[in-house]
Formats: sequence, structure tokens, C-alpha cells
Amino acid sequence: MVKGSKDSWLIFPTVHSEIHSAEIEDALVKKAQELFGEQEGGENFKFFLLTGGFLGAFGFTYSTLRYWPGTIRPESKKTSRRPVLDAVFSCISIYLSGLVPYQTDYDAAYNEIKEVLERNNRPDLAEIIEEKQPFVSMPPKQMLNEGQTPVTPYYVIKNDEDLLLAELYPSVQLTEIVESVRSRYMVFFSFQGYSAFGFFDNLPENARFGFGSPPKSYTGDPDEKSLIGFINKDVETLKDLFVAFITAHSNSMLMQYKIEDYESLLNKILEYKMAEAK
Repeated sequence: MVKGSKDSWLIFPTVHSEIHSAEIEDALVKKAQELFGEQEGGENFKFFLLTGGFLGAFGFTYSTLRYWPGTIRPESKKTSRRPVLDAVFSCISIYLSGLVPYQTDYDAAYNEIKEVLERNNRPDLAEIIEEKQPFVSMPPKQMLNEGQTPVTPYYVIKNDEDLLLAELYPSVQLTEIVESVRSRYMVFFSFQGYSAFGFFDNLPENARFGFGSPPKSYTGDPDEKSLIGFINKDVETLKDLFVAFITAHSNSMLMQYKIEDYESLLNKILEYKMAEAK
């Protein structure tokens, strides 16, 4: 992303809420491993799932699910090492949160155009639109406000109205300053005003993402027993898992972390992009 020390660029998260159900977290992580499958050689995919929301005064709170051996959590007090993985992916999530909605809105417009062409017996043009759509991950220049710069942080692999699967470009991997983190793929989930991100070290091609079908709604009581029952019995896709994950976070069932000032990160990125464009 940009050269410099980790301390000068990464914003390290702190503990926001210590309320935590280890049973719910274990059930969610176990189900995630089941949905993603195994890599060649029988190893589990490394993943980092995050859901949260913005607060006043430029704060951002979130919860995580992870399988990433060798890393530490922000609450760890047994080592002098810092939670680099959390800092990287929480910062990337904040950065992408303002950009991904452009993509989803743009896709909706593409789909409407396709439907109009098909109704007017122009399947040839509809096919061209379908071929071009995955290559478009930024809004057209006319949609941007004066002074805004279109940023293309990822290449879309597949998406529907709820879930987007993409490959991150090197510009947002932060690998120039955190070489140990090699995440290449991400998912973004949007549901009833809530959102979540997922990051992978490799693409779980055979994962049960749930494209083409709506996520299941959780209608049970917001308690540990009911939610674990939903996770074990009803979660069949990543979309369903994200619904359970968001429910656990929004009901304070998982440890929550906080980025105190996300505006500083966004300003640094903007300054770098402007300098790069000159």
C-alpha cells in the first residue's frame, strides 16, 4: 500500500467490550471451517471474518472470527507482540466500507440494463454487458463528486445482491509493510442494514457461499442456546453464517474491539493516492 513502518500506518485496535461467549465463537468457527472445506493436503483455509459498525467521533467497533495460526488477539497480554492481523484487516475493512457500496449499486444498474435489452430482443448486447460486468469495480467518472478519485481495490469474481466475492489488488493488501499477511481474497456481505467482511489466504473455490439464494433469517431469542442451535442445525451457507455472526455481535455475545480514529487512516490513504497520481 505504501512504504513506511507498521506503527506509522497501522491503527492497532483495543478492547471495547470483554463480554464474550466462547461456546458461540467455537460453534461459528467450526461451522466456517466446514463451509470453506480444506485445501489440497488437508489443511484448513486461513480466514478472518469481521462484522461491526461505525460510531460517533470517528470510532469503529467490531467482532471477529478467525482461523489464522501464529497470530495474537488484541486482548492478549502475555506477549509484547502486537495484533498485526487485526490491525491490517480492520483497517482494510474500514477502507473498503465506503467503496464496496459503489460496486453493488453499479451491479444493480447493470442488471436493470440487461433486463431492458432482453425484453427488447437484444440478447447480443446483453451478453456483452454480462461479459464486461466482472471487470467493472469502480463507478463511472460522472458519478463521482468533484475532486473524488475512483479507486479500484478489487476484482470481482462473483456476486449477487447479498454477497460479493473478490480478489484484492496489491494496493490494499498492506503487504509492503506487513509481509507476513498475504490475504488475497475477500467477501463482503450485506443484510438488513448490517454488513460483514471475510478475508482468505487462498480462494476456497468449493466453499458453500450461498450465491443465488437468500440468507436465512434468525428468528430465535438472542441467547446462547438458541443461537448455537441455529448455527449447528440451520446454517448451510456463508450467508447464513454471517447472519448468525452479525446477530452475535449486535447482541454483544462476542468480544468487541475498537479502532479509535478511523479518519486518520482514511486521510493517510487519500494523501498517498493523491501523491501517487501526481
